[in-house]
Amino acid sequence: FLHRTILVAGQGITATLDKWGHFMRASHKTNRKPFLDLDKNVNWLSYWTDNGAYLSGGSWNGTGGGGKYVNEESFLQVTKGLRDQGLLKAVKIWQLDDWWYSGK
Repeated sequence: FLHRTILVAGQGITATLDKWGHFMRASHKTNRKPFLDLDKNVNWLSYWTDNGAYLSGGSWNGTGGGGKYVNEESFLQVTKGLRDQGLLKAVKIWQLDDWWYSGK
């Protein structure tokens, strides 16, 4: 039986987790580079509808969200908000979560 423990300290959450990941990859002799090149979710901006919180959350009016209802019009408003900010062409992946459609 072998048990190892690692404790990593650093400045900030992202830097500390990156440091932890480096130690884990070195310990298991893995390389994430080939996988990152293939992962479109890492290489491109994406828009995820998730549970609708962004689309219906009241504080998101700046990019078209924040409506009372989540429907096609909400999605068109978010698209317009992204276009108005010059971000629409940068979004390469659109994910519609299962709550979005009725499934009938």
